[in-house]
Amino acid sequence: CLKEEMEMEQRNKPEMDVEAMLLEQALRERVDATLERLRNGTAIYLSHSEAEKRMALFKAKIRERYRG
Repeated sequence: CLKEEMEMEQRNKPEMDVEAMLLEQALRERVDATLERLRNGTAIYLSHSEAEKRMALFKAKIRERYRG
């Protein structure tokens, strides 16, 4: 299971800083919510171009966090 593998990796890593842990937790929550929408049939499918646009905005937001 991916979740178990991620937990094992987490245990094997040296201590992470608090910001990295919070970002990882936020990402895990988003993935869990997405998987739940897939399971219960409420997922919304995006076009490839819309997905690329959203990902570019998401990446820019993350980059700003690390630059600032």
